[in-house]
Amino acid sequence: MSAESALDEDRDMESGTASLGQVTPVVRLSLHEQIVTKVREMIQLGELPPGATISENDLCGSLGISRTPLREALKVLASENLVHLRPHRAPLVSPVDSDEIAELFELLSILEPAAGALACQRASSSEINRLRDMHEQLMGHYYTRERTRYFSDNQAIHHEIVRLAGNKVMLATYQSLQGRVLRARSMANLTQARWAESSAEHEALIRAFCEHDDAAVSRLLYEHTRETEAAVLRALNTSETA
Repeated sequence: MSAESALDEDRDMESGTASLGQVTPVVRLSLHEQIVTKVREMIQLGELPPGATISENDLCGSLGISRTPLREALKVLASENLVHLRPHRAPLVSPVDSDEIAELFELLSILEPAAGALACQRASSSEINRLRDMHEQLMGHYYTRERTRYFSDNQAIHHEIVRLAGNKVMLATYQSLQGRVLRARSMANLTQARWAESSAEHEALIRAFCEHDDAAVSRLLYEHTRETEAAVLRALNTSETA
């Protein structure tokens, strides 16, 4: 089924007798948003690796879409620095630049520890419990070696921590970086050793949240961010010398 057909099918709703007060709003992504999300994930998870030429024909065929919505999606991804558009030539997946990675993690090493401390101070018991549940699901994916789901849940946990800080400006800043952050984090966990280390770091972080130790949360997030940066740069150096 094509993405257009799937979207049309989603719009078909049965009539019911429930009052408006009983209806739970359903958020649906437009076709454009679906394509942006899918191609972004392919880049972030390495299915479309850095520097790769993007074949519009191949992508249109695999996603069941026409070129026009794909090209509009690529413009969005270009604005996120994930795609490089070239006149009269096929677009490229933006290469990963070591200087940009260093600057990105320099910012994250300030933002995430601060957000973590605020989240630890401000989050309710139910919110901390939900964070713990998210972590348990993450670890389930680690033990079953479901790498794609692990990456997705890992990013969701980091996002939730920043959200729980209760600072809208901080959250907006973090969200603007998410495309590049997830791609970098996925590179960091390509080796089994780093994946194991990262999972252990998450275990310690959640324990600190459950103990309401904001200083430990801040310190652990700083160390986790720096360890991730080092792993990304090692992976990048390995790929450049291969």
